[in-house]
Amino acid sequence: MKCSKLIVTLGLGLVAGVLFGDVTNDYSAALRLFNDKKYAESEAAFAKLQTDYPAADVNLLAQAQMSIGNLYRVQKKPTLARTAYQKAIKDYPNAPADIMVKIECYAAGQLLPGRGAEGIAQALAEYRVISTNYPACSVTYKASVQHKIGTMLLLQKKYAEAQVVFEDAIKAYPAIQPEFLVAIMASDYTALKGQGKIAEANKMLADRIILNATKCKQTGGVLLKDFDRILPTKSSAVDYMSMLVEMLKAVPATEANAEFLGKVKSEYEKVR
Repeated sequence: MKCSKLIVTLGLGLVAGVLFGDVTNDYSAALRLFNDKKYAESEAAFAKLQTDYPAADVNLLAQAQMSIGNLYRVQKKPTLARTAYQKAIKDYPNAPADIMVKIECYAAGQLLPGRGAEGIAQALAEYRVISTNYPACSVTYKASVQHKIGTMLLLQKKYAEAQVVFEDAIKAYPAIQPEFLVAIMASDYTALKGQGKIAEANKMLADRIILNATKCKQTGGVLLKDFDRILPTKSSAVDYMSMLVEMLKAVPATEANAEFLGKVKSEYEKVR
C-alpha cells in the first residue's frame, strides 16, 4: 500500500513538473534570449512554449505572447508588434485584468509611430475603451491608462482637456507609486504651460511635483521615456526639461537618480 502511494505521489510530481516546472524554465530561457537580443530565437521559443503547454497558467501564456509583441516593438516594427499583441488579447481573454490592460495599451501604442494625427486619434479612442473595459484592474493601471489618454490630448494640443484628465487621475489615485504620480503631475504641468497658465504651472512645480519627487526611491526613466512623443515642439521641450532639472534637485541622491539627472541635463542642453 505504501509502495502504491509512493508511485502515485511520484507520478503526480512528474506530471506537475511537466505542466509547471518545465514551462517556467522554458519561459525564463526565452526571456534570456530576448534580453540577449536574439530576437528570432526568442520569438520561436515563446511561440513553442504556448504550443507545448496549452494548459499552463494563462497569465504566463499571455505574457509569452506579449513578449513576442515586445520584441517587435523594441525593433521598431509597430505593425508586427500590434498584430502580436492583438493575438494575445484574442487568445487569452481570461488573463488577469492588469496583464490585459498592459497588452491592450501596448497594442494601442503601436498606432503612433509614423502615423501622425490619425494615429494619435486612433490610439486615444482605444485608450478610452480600455479605461472602461477592465474595472477589476489595479489602481496603478487605471492611473496609467488615464495618463495615456491625457498624453494623447497633449499631442493634439487640447491642453485644457488634458489638464482635466490629469487632475482627475491625481485626485482619484493619490496612493499610486510616487514615480508614476509625479509623472502624471509633470504632464499636468505641461498642460498648464500649454494654456499659458504660467503661475499655476510654477505652483504645481513648487508645491506638488517637487514635494512628491522627494518620496521617489528611483525616478528612473518614467518622466523622460516619452519625451519625443509628448513634447514635439522645442518650446514645450525647454519648459519640461527645465522643470525636470529643478525637480530632480529634490529627489534622493541615489546612483540611479544621479545617472538620470545627467541624462536630463544632456537632453536639456540639446533643446534649449
